[in-house]
Amino acid sequence: MISTPTIKYYATPDVNYKEILRYASTKDGERERALIASCFEELGDKISYGVAFIEKTFTIENSVVKFDDFSVSSLSLAKYLGGATSVMMFVASIGAEIDRLIIKYSKLEPSRALILQAIGTERVESLANAFMKELKERGYKLSPRFSPAFGDVPIELQREFFRILKPEKMGVTLNQSLLMSPSKSITAFIAVGK
Repeated sequence: MISTPTIKYYATPDVNYKEILRYASTKDGERERALIASCFEELGDKISYGVAFIEKTFTIENSVVKFDDFSVSSLSLAKYLGGATSVMMFVASIGAEIDRLIIKYSKLEPSRALILQAIGTERVESLANAFMKELKERGYKLSPRFSPAFGDVPIELQREFFRILKPEKMGVTLNQSLLMSPSKSITAFIAVGK
């Protein structure tokens, strides 16, 4: 049981070019591959792969999920966690450099900005997958992840993730509109033991 918030940095996950092309809604061609390669070259080693996480126990009463220090009224979350023995809460982020480049190229070279957006999405998804893979290798039985704003889970739950996990230590912040910065960040629950 991981009962205290932990921050871990990961090595660069393998790149899934098909996913980048899918997120960019573009075909797989020589020009597209060259643009992706050029974007990765510009990014260099400026992407950091950080995950803040904790494992929590809970109880479910009707559609209210009760943790030790907060509760959530959500039929979707109660159903998702039904049968689980615990839940992993995590924040994953790849850092702010890609956001800066997306802003820079959004007016200068929109096609490059689009590819950078797609790379950022693929990178943070690959990071979340690497985190889940490591948990599975440690013997955890996991369900697919489930994020705030899915189903009837309120987006305001983001505040609890930040209060508990303190991802500011790895450079992730939450604004008044409950959007994360850097934008290529994920908050999610992972049901354990289902």
